Amino acid sequence: GAMLGTMFIWPTLNKRYQKRKAKREDKERNKKYRKYIKEKHEKIVAEMKIQTQILIDNYLPIASTREIISSKKRNLWEREIDQEDFLDLRLGIGSTELKGTINCPTESFSLDCDELLKEVYKIKNDTKILENVPVSLSFAEKHISAIIGSTATKQQFIDGLVLQMLTYHSYEDLKIVVF
Repeated sequence: GAMLGTMFIWPTLNKRYQKRKAKREDKERNKKYRKYIKEKHEKIVAEMKIQTQILIDNYLPIASTREIISSKKRNLWEREIDQEDFLDLRLGIGSTELKGTINCPTESFSLDCDELLKEVYKIKNDTKILENVPVSLSFAEKHISAIIGSTATKQQFIDGLVLQMLTYHSYEDLKIVVF
């Protein structure tokens, strides 16, 4: 009778113990992974703030460019022909993509619904765009551009672009010809 009881009771108890142990381990794994995801998200947000500030510092508003010229500040003619941002001019304020890549597991079909993986994908998709930052265009790369709008708006926009060219680029590196 004891052997028969042990034959049924021991596996049942062992199965319950293994289930409880698996639940504890899964709970601990979830806790650690959520902490890891949170740390990575904070790093991404910090990088987004850094990139936003760099864009704001590098592409000043038109009023600031006028002030740079009138007070002959140190950043007058600061961009040279061999620099990456040569003829990179501010067009306005908008949204742009985060420079850099966020590596995470690729999305694939799965029968299991993994909430942690969903959080990773959500963070990746939510942190790709920088909002309300200066948007620029490299006229060194885009040789031909078109401006559409009313005459007054176009003239004001072109004046802003020319003012930026005069502010950031020296006469040695940039020649402007107007017909």
